[in-house]
Amino acid sequence: MVNEYIIKTDDGSYTINSPDFDGKVESMHNSNGAITESFEKFVKPFKHSYIQNNLIENGSDLESFHNFHNFSYEKDIAILDICSGLGYNSSAIIEEFLKNKGDNGGSFY
Repeated sequence: MVNEYIIKTDDGSYTINSPDFDGKVESMHNSNGAITESFEKFVKPFKHSYIQNNLIENGSDLESFHNFHNFSYEKDIAILDICSGLGYNSSAIIEEFLKNKGDNGGSFY
């Protein structure tokens, strides 16, 4: 019975479908995949905000920054995730931070 609610998405991750209510079923994530959705809707906006805030502190602006994909986290970051889902957002941001932590990088809280 549980297997009818667990759905494999296009990126190979799993999501959960709701029970059928009046002929309608909703998924927790879009069909592109839970992992893809976490990076698009959680990690990318966080990364953009982190870069923008650090540029402003240093007297620069986002337009002058050209290495969005080639940077490292040099300051501590703290994220509150209410964890009302399957944990993809938390795992995605932890992966992002560990992958891009600089030599003098901050800590993750």
